[in-house]
Amino acid sequence: MLQSGDYSAVASALLLGLAGLVHCVGMCGGIAGTLALGLRRDVREARTRLLSFLLFYNLGRLTSYSLAGGIVGYAGASAETLAFGVAFPLGHLITAVFMVIAGLHVAGWWNGLAPMERGGGILWGRYLQPLSRKFLPVHRPDAAFLAGCVWGWMPCGLVYAALVLAAIQADPLHSTLVMLCFGLGTLPALMGAALFAEKTVLLIRANRLRAVLGALVMALGLFALYRLSATMHSIPGLN
Repeated sequence: MLQSGDYSAVASALLLGLAGLVHCVGMCGGIAGTLALGLRRDVREARTRLLSFLLFYNLGRLTSYSLAGGIVGYAGASAETLAFGVAFPLGHLITAVFMVIAGLHVAGWWNGLAPMERGGGILWGRYLQPLSRKFLPVHRPDAAFLAGCVWGWMPCGLVYAALVLAAIQADPLHSTLVMLCFGLGTLPALMGAALFAEKTVLLIRANRLRAVLGALVMALGLFALYRLSATMHSIPGLN
């Protein structure tokens, strides 16, 4: 059963995914559009069939996110077992800082997540991107699902920020849920990018929208810092 802190993490992950609207369109919207355009003409012209393929793409992507969440959750649980007294405050502090950095990233004010994206880009370029080509062109829903699974490992700063949030849950199940909710938050942007590709450029150029969404994510990080400070002050001996 989820505790109040778990609900907070799930809500933060969902909002992070939603707030990444402009970022997701700019980062993955081209991939979503390319995957849609790579389908057979009869599939593209039948909106219901196109939607089903897009759902399989994104189901694969969310499966990879959830798997990554379970992995970092297990790692977080191991770290908590080894050094609980240190892991709890340090992990929450790192999470809060990452949320602030992610907000700056979304707003386009500072790309502090770029080094992590470059690191992930090495793995993506050498191994995963070539693997994704084996499923293209996509003619069946199962191939769309597998292509989506590979897509889920594409380097992305917001995904890495969400993984930090997932890791601090120190529970594979809760961490999986956090990443699943993050992925669900990104669905409106990426489904829209594939269905209405010609209109996504307007979102990419919406600097005011980027600023508002980035500020929202930063506010989540600052609120997390406040909660951590209040929690630490309530612990005897730390006042």
